[in-house]
Amino acid sequence: MTTICISASMRYRSEIKEVMGAFEKVGFKPLFPHLDVSTKNEDSAQTIADKLFFARAHFAAIESSTILYVYCPKGYIGDSVKLDIGYALALKKRIIFSEKTENTTFDGYPEAFISSDHLADLKQ
Repeated sequence: MTTICISASMRYRSEIKEVMGAFEKVGFKPLFPHLDVSTKNEDSAQTIADKLFFARAHFAAIESSTILYVYCPKGYIGDSVKLDIGYALALKKRIIFSEKTENTTFDGYPEAFISSDHLADLKQ
């Protein structure tokens, strides 16, 4: 089973849970560390130490994954997601975005843009 790390802004927490379920349905093992630390659709890190803790957990998930899937509704990627992208690039991981960001720098990194409605396309 292919392991995939999902990276997204916490403003989409409830949607991320749906995307994780969609990945499971098509045969992937999705990872998003500490997603359930809160139920609110907002960043739960309150301190620099919290930010570092969550970043390191996500980096470990990226290391153990084959693919980094960046869930970016309307092209939004926040600072933590940008760090995840850089880390995945350094590790030479496959990177897929859910949609274009309209930022030529970031839109050059993914090998494909695959919406969360078409996750089975990743199996090809």
